Amino acid sequence: MVKSTYILSLMKKAAYQLSIGDSHKRDCLYATIDGISRSCDILIETAGDLRALEKQMQHHGNGPQALHLPSSLIGSFAETVLPKLKTPTVLVTSCEEELVTPEKIGAGAFEALANNEHLCKWYGQNLAIEHPKMHPLPTGPYYSALLGNVRCDQGDFASPVACELKTLYLRRELTAQEQRPPSISLVSKTSLQMRQNTTVIDAAKSTEAYYRQRIPAGTVLRTSRETTYEKFMVSMADSFFVLPEEAGHDGAAIWQAVLLGSVPIVKRSSLSRLYDGLPILQVENWAQLTPNSLRETKAKMLRESYCFAPLYLEYWRDRISEVVPRNFPSQSFQEFLATDLKNMFSMDAP
Repeated sequence: MVKSTYILSLMKKAAYQLSIGDSHKRDCLYATIDGISRSCDILIETAGDLRALEKQMQHHGNGPQALHLPSSLIGSFAETVLPKLKTPTVLVTSCEEELVTPEKIGAGAFEALANNEHLCKWYGQNLAIEHPKMHPLPTGPYYSALLGNVRCDQGDFASPVACELKTLYLRRELTAQEQRPPSISLVSKTSLQMRQNTTVIDAAKSTEAYYRQRIPAGTVLRTSRETTYEKFMVSMADSFFVLPEEAGHDGAAIWQAVLLGSVPIVKRSSLSRLYDGLPILQVENWAQLTPNSLRETKAKMLRESYCFAPLYLEYWRDRISEVVPRNFPSQSFQEFLATDLKNMFSMDAP
């Protein structure tokens, strides 16, 4: 039975890629790095694409042209293509595993990008550079990692839009935010990648041991050891606070947690401006996470209002295209969750 489901999932994935493919990522409600990159005018994925970029550079409409490339190609782009730009251009880059810094891309490339008159802005995933032109992008929920990759133990294949709807429907079934205990769910990177059960369990033990040495005694910690999407999401939202694995860069778990009504806890870093104004708790060190501080922070966050605009794909499309983003009203965390659930009811269930 498992094998037949797996084969059917492979067939669904192949049909999806042939008919819709990556363009479907542009149809999601929430911002993901995939959705943002696929919304650009030009998508550069390889060094070969970069070599052909000069021929593709044509001005579109009245606003700047947006192009996307992986951060590994920034140096080559700055050396070969950037000097030849003749029209306003917005650069969008993606980098999953590490911070993008002047040292990482090279001082020469950084100076060229900062000073080029035709490069209007640079938006980048894990972009840890303070400069008026340069702005970090949210990783967003990583649907392709959670459900887009077909695996026997992960269930049926689903498109990014279907994954998003599954997340919203799942959120409807979770415990109301104000009723969740002020405890911390620990999420390891291995759990996010949904690897085999023994690997996830080993990673969960290691993650729990790491944080128990750093977080004050008495703080309730819960560790996810699930390898299926629905069970993993339920365990992730079991507590009000979710603590992604310490990695020093932005990750999908942070944004997935907010969508499930949980508050991610991250250390202050060069990416802090990405989280400012959102229900994301930033701390200087893990020792701050005492039972009393968690209760107080939870009560405060339930009272406050936030602008959730950075969670939406439309917001980043507008910013990148130099269009004034539409006005997103300030909302409490509960209002934000309820608003999107109301919107969901007008759609068909996945």
